Parts: sequence; structure tokens; C-alpha cells
Amino acid sequence: MPLRRIRKNIPCMPRWVVQAVLAHPGLTLLLAVALTGWLGWYTVSHFAISTDMTEMVSDELPFRQMRKKLDQAFPGQRETLVAVVESDAPEMARAFQEKLAARLRRMAPEAGLESVFAPGADEFFRRNGILLRELDQVEETVDNLAGVQPFLTPLAEDLSLPSLLSTLGDFLIVGGQELEDAETLPKLFASMNRTIEGALQGRLEYLSWQELMRGDDGQEDEISREFVVVRPRLDYGKLNPGRQAIQSVRAAAQEVEQEVPGVRVRLTGNVALKSDDLRSVESSVGLGFGLSFIAVAALLYIGLASWRMVLACLATLLMGLTCTLGFAMLAIGRLNLISVAFVVLYIGLGIDYAIQYSLSYRENMRRHLEKHQALAQAAEETGNALMLCSVTTALGFYSFVPTAYIGASELGLISGTGMFIILAATMTVLPAMFALMPTDLTQGRSLSLGRRVSRFPARRARLVTGSAAVLIIASLALLPGVHFDANPLNLSDQDAESVVTARDLFRTGDNSPWNISLLAHSREEAAREAARLAELPEVARTVHIGDFLPTDVEDKLTALQDLEFILPPLPPAPEPIEVRHCEYASCRAAFENFGQALETYLRESGQGQSEAAGLLASVRELTARLSDPQAGESALRLLEQAMLRPMAALLESLRDLRRAEPFGLRDLPPELLEQYVSPQGVYLVQAFPSQDLSIPENQKRFVAAVRAVDPEVTGPPVAVLESGQTISGAFLQAMLIAVGLISLFLLLVLRSARETALMLMPLTLAILYTLGTMTALGIAFNFANIIVVPLILGIGVDYSIHLVQRYRSGNESAEELLGTATARGVLFSALTTTASFVSLAFSPHDGMAGMGLLLTVSIGLMLLATLMILPAVLALWPGLANKHKKAR
Repeated sequence: MPLRRIRKNIPCMPRWVVQAVLAHPGLTLLLAVALTGWLGWYTVSHFAISTDMTEMVSDELPFRQMRKKLDQAFPGQRETLVAVVESDAPEMARAFQEKLAARLRRMAPEAGLESVFAPGADEFFRRNGILLRELDQVEETVDNLAGVQPFLTPLAEDLSLPSLLSTLGDFLIVGGQELEDAETLPKLFASMNRTIEGALQGRLEYLSWQELMRGDDGQEDEISREFVVVRPRLDYGKLNPGRQAIQSVRAAAQEVEQEVPGVRVRLTGNVALKSDDLRSVESSVGLGFGLSFIAVAALLYIGLASWRMVLACLATLLMGLTCTLGFAMLAIGRLNLISVAFVVLYIGLGIDYAIQYSLSYRENMRRHLEKHQALAQAAEETGNALMLCSVTTALGFYSFVPTAYIGASELGLISGTGMFIILAATMTVLPAMFALMPTDLTQGRSLSLGRRVSRFPARRARLVTGSAAVLIIASLALLPGVHFDANPLNLSDQDAESVVTARDLFRTGDNSPWNISLLAHSREEAAREAARLAELPEVARTVHIGDFLPTDVEDKLTALQDLEFILPPLPPAPEPIEVRHCEYASCRAAFENFGQALETYLRESGQGQSEAAGLLASVRELTARLSDPQAGESALRLLEQAMLRPMAALLESLRDLRRAEPFGLRDLPPELLEQYVSPQGVYLVQAFPSQDLSIPENQKRFVAAVRAVDPEVTGPPVAVLESGQTISGAFLQAMLIAVGLISLFLLLVLRSARETALMLMPLTLAILYTLGTMTALGIAFNFANIIVVPLILGIGVDYSIHLVQRYRSGNESAEELLGTATARGVLFSALTTTASFVSLAFSPHDGMAGMGLLLTVSIGLMLLATLMILPAVLALWPGLANKHKKAR
């Protein structure tokens, strides 16, 4: 019955509903406020957001099942917070890492930390780590230490600036053959120069003796990185479950920085990335909601010319939004990074209903109808179109519900249901508020778009349709360039610390935060699989428990025995080696003497001339500064830190070399064992990429190469790649479902293939134009902006439904169609929708910003297709729609 009434353009809005609302407007509002209040309370008390983009696909997919197996065997691999410790001096990075790990372990119970894992940063590896190197590396280390033994001995006895500078000066004057043979002097000069220049400028620039003594070939500015991996106890009852753990780690790092200054610590990992995403999403939604609300209010006033009507429309919108959020918490229990966007989108979508009803009410009042009659007639005039709009928009959203893309599926369920909620609110709450308001609508702005503008599409129909055809051809040519970007990092705030740090690690390759994991059922199998993976050019290195068990132990221990005769006497472990502060005058004299030794070296040696000359200039500038104790004191203390703290760390590590002893699997630290061997006897093998996986082609090659060795692998690169393919498939599936359902629904209502095609034409053109524009602007689909599809499908049909329904009423020609209140309603609806979407484009969260940009473009193209091309087509072929007289 309702379908036949809509088909014949007979009002199908039940009269008793309108009559009951208008007869009891106060009671209607009271019930609406009570329901809204209860749902609002429920939303606030149960609100939650999930931020893991790779979990927004179905758990039933094979790659998700593989990830579940990994999480069950190694729960510590999933939700982690990684502190990346960085310094120019590897000694200081390791010293900071050890102190930070120790401090976090002490505070773990109070800070809510499940475990703390710092690779290599414990007493066990300080003592035995040398045994994990190859035999030739151990022998080379011993030989290098033998060469610098004369240099180390005086420093072990007196670790101070005068002792260090005197020792270096003696080497330069005598010849320093041990250092020269190692080609170390030029690099020493350059490093000291950088350290002294930093001190003169008030910066702490550490001098790495470890790199100098082992003859590293790395670049001077290469950063040494150490890691502390924390598994926090997440409180999912809070909006940001990882915030407490992040604050605890930052507080611990600030305390350690007092002991080891000049070392940078940055946080990344799953927990930090999610926390930063939540922060930027909170900011985005808050900013977007505020800007949208203000913009919509301003546009409503322009269109309605009445603040009372504007306030009533906004109140209705807020009630609908609150009820929809309540439904989301009741039905799903949370939002996700995709569905949270509906809070902003709802403003632009939901206000369309209030606009159409309000403009119809105003038009009736301008005809001098009695108020209740004008309100009832507005409900009858807009009811059919709004009902069609709510169904078609909901179908566009519901089309994602059966797909494997959970993120959009939840958005579809929430937003689709929200369309019916706002329809009910518009047909009950809004008339009730209008009924209680004073009437001030007989005067107001014209409802016309402007005579010249409104008649242009019909009068220039051939020009408009010809231009549309050209755009169709251009868009079709650009279609092959449409693609999907599956990297979730590209959706985050690119200035967030966790994202910047992750991208830096991507570029390092073998320390990439994305690695592939493989499960083995024995240590032997793990070793075999690791060996096979290591042969791949796409793999930089592999890690498994066997890598932490030494080979050739007896030969290595024999080589290390020579250290008893090479290394100078040092305090017993774990007593720290102290830096001795020198008196100002003796330090100044030491630098003056060192400058003289440099001058002698420059006259008599040809090696490292330019580096030595640069160092001499800096030493002279420093000695000049030291002539004034007030000016020179700070530089002197910085130099003590920069030159002597790394030497103390080096001497402590050399002391530990003499304590190495054989060990086996059971002797390994528990924190390490639990990373690679599960209690059930499952062994973990990790493969790290040789290239930057933030580049899609590198990621595809890496995953394909590792899967060729073992198809049952998992990890972030696999999840991201598979998620992208799943969502691309969901996109096509949802679009086919939506087009099919919307077309079928319109056919059932209209019983006319021509009119159905006419209503779908602007939608089809807008989708085609949008895809072509994306390619032209270099915009890719991603986890977030793919919701453009259901939005265009729903909104696009809404706009054409309003115009075609008005045209079918039989009162206006195609040339007059854009001069009606309906056309103005479509325009203002589009403007308010665009205003809400534009606000998202200013979001710090790149996913939200990209979504806002693409939605704005698509709505603009939809408006072009509806207000320009549709009237032109109706003017050229007026018989496309069956015209009826309005039934009163």
C-alpha cells in the first residue's frame, strides 16, 4: 500500500501521526527528551573506541587466524610499547637502555607493566654477549684491544680530562703508531672537533671511543639505536587504554635522563600508535563537530532566515545523533576509527531532512495557510521523498554490513539505522517544536536560486549534456589509475612521535617495526626455516632462539684469556667506573698542552692534516673561552660528560668481557626466552626486511618472497597486504549490493525503469567523476575514505529523488524546477553536508583529513550532476518521468 501511494505521488505519511504530534506537542517533546536523555547517559557510561586498523576485517579470514595463533603462543608480541633510545655514541645508547629497563622493571607493578624486555641490556649479556659473535670477530676484538692497551691503561687509573688529553698528546708527539696503523687518527680528530664545537655552542655531543677503537666504517652522523620493549597491562575500560603505560615510560625516561643526559628517547609500537591515533581522532572529531555545527547553523540561517527554526532544526539533529550513538553502544558496544567519523558525517546527512521539511513549511506559510495546516501539509509533501531518501541512504550504508570489512560494516549498521532515527525525529520532534514556537515566517528570503541561474541548465541543455559526456569519457580514461593504499600509517597524524619514529625505523630495514613471523615446532625446525629465509635477498636478517646460543665456545674463551694480560686493572663488577672531575686550572692547562701537541703533529705528520687543522682551531677557540672561568665552566663540564662518560661505559664493557662463561638454552634470561619459545614448545622465527616496507612494492615483494618459503606466515606486512585486498573486495561487493538494492527498491516503488534510471543517473555520473578526479589528484582509496562509496550511493539518490519527485508532481517544467523550494533545499542540504565534510579536511589525523577532502569533492560533483545535468536531461527528454498532479 505505501509503495503504491508513493508511486502515484499520494502522501503516505499517516495523518494520525502528524495529528497526534500537533495535538500534543509538549508531550511529544517530553517523551523525546526522556528517550534521548537515557540513551545519552548510556553512551557516556559505555563509550569505547577501537583503533587497530588491521583488526577491522573479519576474524574468520585465514590471515587473521594465523595472527591469532601467534598471539596465543606469544602474547607479548602483540600489544607492545617500544622505547627507541638514540645517541651518536653506542656506549651511551646502551647505558641509557640498561638504566631505563632497570627502572621500568622496578616500577612495573605500580605502572601496570606486564613485562620489560631490553635486548642485550642485562648482566647476562654484558658478561656473555661476546660469545654470540663469530670466532674471527672475537679474535679481531682481542687484537684491537691489544693495539690500544697503552692508551687505555692510564685512563683506567685516572679517568679525567687531563689524563685523557695528556695520553692523546703523548701519542701525537711520539707518533701514535698503534692508532695510525688502524687509520683512526683522522676520524678521532673529526670526532673530537665535533664534540668541542658542540660544547662551545652549549650542546652535549658524545665522543664514541667504541667506534674509534674498533675502526667502524659507518658515517660520523650515524645514529646508534637500542630498544626497550614494554608490554603494558591495558585498561580497556578507559577511552585510551595505553595512556598510563606511556606516561610511566616517559616519566622513567625523564628520570634516567638526569643520569645520562644527551640521549634521545622516542616511543612507538602498537600501543603508542593507537594512543596517538586516539588523541588525533578525539581532536579531529571534536574540531570537526564544532566547525560542522557552526557552519551548518550559519547556512541554515541563510536558508531559513529564522533563528528559531535554526535552533529547532539543530536540536532535532542533536537528538537524532544522541539516539544513534546510543544505538551504536547498545548494538556494537564501541566505535572504530571508521565509524567514529559518522559523528561528523551525521550532521551533514541528518540536517537534510530538517531542511526539506522546514522549507516546505515556510512555503506553505507564505501561502498564508493556518500554522497547524502548514505543518501537516509539509509532512505530507515531504514525507514520501524523505522516506525514499532514508531507505536509499540506509541501503547504501547497509551494503557494507555483510562484507568482511568490519570497520565499514559497523559504520554501515550505525549510520544506516541513524537515517531512520533522524527521519522519525524530523517527522515528530521538529513539527512539535514548530508548533510551540511563535510564528514569524510570513516574511523571509526568496526561496528561488535566482531566475537566470535556475533556468540555465534547461535553456542550455545541449551544452550541459555535451559537457557531461566529455567528462564521462575523461573519467573512463582515468579509471585504471584508481588503487587502494593499505598502509595504516598513512592514515595517522604524520607529525605524531610514534609515526615519525616508525617511519625512521622503516628506513633502517633490519630494525623495521614490520617483520614477518613464522611458527616452528622444534628448535631444529626453527633453525632450518631461519636459514632458508636468510638466503632471500628481500630478508636482511632472521632472529630465532638459536641466535642467542653460542658456537665454538672453547675457542672463543681461549681467545678471551689473552684479555687478562691486555686489559688494565679495573674495579670489580658491578662497581661503576667513576669520572674524576678536574680543577678548572688543570683542565685549562691540559687543553693548552694538547693544542701544542696538535701543532707539533701538524708540522711533522701528513696523516689527517685537514681534520687535525680543524681540531686545532676548535681547541684554540676553547682555550680562549677558558680564559674567562664564568664563560668557560659550562663548556668544560659538557666536555667532561661528552668525552669521559663514553670512555667509562667502554671500560665497564671491557671489564665484562673477561667474565664470559659457557651457557645453554636454560641459562638464557626468562625475558628473552618468552620472546622466542612458548610454554607449549612453539618456537618463533622472525624475518626482517632488507628494504623500506612503507613503499608498497617493497612490501609486496617481501611478503611474496617469504610466503614462497612458508605460506603460513604472519605479521604486520601480511596483515596490511591481506587487509587491503579484503577491503578492496568489500568495496566492490558493497557497491554491487547497494546499487542492486537501491535499484530494486526504486523499481518496486516507481514501477518504471525509466524513472529509476533517471534517479540513478546523477549517482552514476558522480561516482564516475569522483573516481576520475581521484586519479587526476593522485588520491588513493584507503581504510578510511572508502566510506565515500556508501555515502555517494545514499546521498546521490536522495538529491535526485527530491527533484524527480517534485518534477513528477506536474506543477513545474524542467525550466522551472530549480526555482522551487525543493531545489533550494537540495542546494542547502548539499552545502550543509559539504560544510560538515570540509571540517574533517582540517583534521590532524590524515585518515580523517583525506576522508573529508574526498567527501567534499564527491558531494560537489554530485551537486553538479543533480542541479545541472539532471534538469538538462529532463528538458531534452521531458517524457522520462511520469507527471502527476499533487494529491491534497
